[in-house]
Amino acid sequence: MRLKYSNVKHMPRPAWTKASDENISAYQSMLRARLNDIVIPNDVLLCRDRTCCNNHHLDSLNTYASLITDACVSSANLTIPSTRPRGSRGNIPGWSEFVAPLRDKSIFWHNIWVDYGRPRDGIVANTRRTTRARYLAAIRKVRREEADIVNSCFVSAISENRQRDF
Repeated sequence: MRLKYSNVKHMPRPAWTKASDENISAYQSMLRARLNDIVIPNDVLLCRDRTCCNNHHLDSLNTYASLITDACVSSANLTIPSTRPRGSRGNIPGWSEFVAPLRDKSIFWHNIWVDYGRPRDGIVANTRRTTRARYLAAIRKVRREEADIVNSCFVSAISENRQRDF
């Protein structure tokens, strides 16, 4: 039985919404330069056989497509700001108190559900759905009430300091 979970690692991706006009201009010029370096497979383009099954042509087309994709991805990675894992700026207020216990419970029931063969109905499936829904609702609540949580922690810290002073 599998009852432990592994930590998910964050894979940074280009955050196009964060890109400035300068980032986009740099991306366009870098992409243009990289695309100009790619050799176009003219022999494949000149092939007139509509049902061509030449392995060399297929390999050339696949290589050409890969080079174009790599040029786009590498240009974006070098010029566009990337995403960061949630909470990389620090802790998410309220996570430990409100979300972490529900996350652990949700993962526990998800693993049991997987061990039972991912049933669609029954007690295990319903419990998995319920614990997942509560976990996701807690995430939404913490995000929505982030300012209130920070303020309540700040107020309670001040009152604790005052009580110690007296």
